[in-house]
Amino acid sequence: MASTTHEITLYFEATHAMPRLPRWHHEHDIHGHQYELGFVLAGPAPATAEEHETALRQWADEQLSGRHLNEVVGEKPTAELVAVWAYGQWADRLPGLTEVRVSETRDTSATYRAA
Repeated sequence: MASTTHEITLYFEATHAMPRLPRWHHEHDIHGHQYELGFVLAGPAPATAEEHETALRQWADEQLSGRHLNEVVGEKPTAELVAVWAYGQWADRLPGLTEVRVSETRDTSATYRAA
């Protein structure tokens, strides 16, 4: 059986802080990133992904864009935990969702894959 994948990529800007890191660490205080958030769908017919793209964009605009992620995701909004959180928000609503990828910078990303 052939399987295809489709990725819906969203961009948003938000702030976060990592207060548990030492004060001298550049991530300790409030700072912002332009995030890239990718939802990967797999299965025999991920063409239905386009149906969900508008809902995902609206959700990201309302829940993430311009927000302080410590207030949305929790005290430690690392890219890894944002990926887990976003997966949990959409796992039951997005057929074929296999992974969520979050990037804070061009050089790094974290991926949560469904078990």
